Amino acid sequence: AQNTVLVDGLAPWVAPGLRPWFLPDYSAVQATLRVGVEPAGAEFAEASHTGYRRLSDPVRLSRRVAIFGTGVMVTDFLEGRGEHDVEVRFYLGPGRAVLADGEVSLLDEEGTAVASLRPESSANVAIDLSRGWVATGYGIKRSSQIVRISLHGGLPIRVDTDRRPDVNDRYS
Repeated sequence: AQNTVLVDGLAPWVAPGLRPWFLPDYSAVQATLRVGVEPAGAEFAEASHTGYRRLSDPVRLSRRVAIFGTGVMVTDFLEGRGEHDVEVRFYLGPGRAVLADGEVSLLDEEGTAVASLRPESSANVAIDLSRGWVATGYGIKRSSQIVRISLHGGLPIRVDTDRRPDVNDRYS
């Protein structure tokens, strides 16, 4: 259970020992990481990998996380050709979430809104909530909600997910 992007229903890795002998070895995934500070003062980390090069239409995935005060913007960018099904998952911690008008409100244990998630994309987006689990420690699982952002389209595709602490103030 991890906050990740799935392409065509597949994870970006092939588990060791599960690759049939007649398929190419895709275990040597190339990855990059870059960190810095934007001119406006936001700190960011940007990573990309080639874990989806095994697809018939290979995909390169980049994820950028920028912190603006107490707000966070996650940008997923998929490069390649052809059409693909894309799913972006965010596993939530304690509390609960409510979906309304394309935005997920995160509530604390008392039911007070403490943050929101709003996805935007260059393709049509569907968003839903489902049940899953998070690991709160080694070998310890807790039930949680999962925000699933799904879309289908031709590449390139960009998905921006804005997490704000105050639903009325974009970046406080």
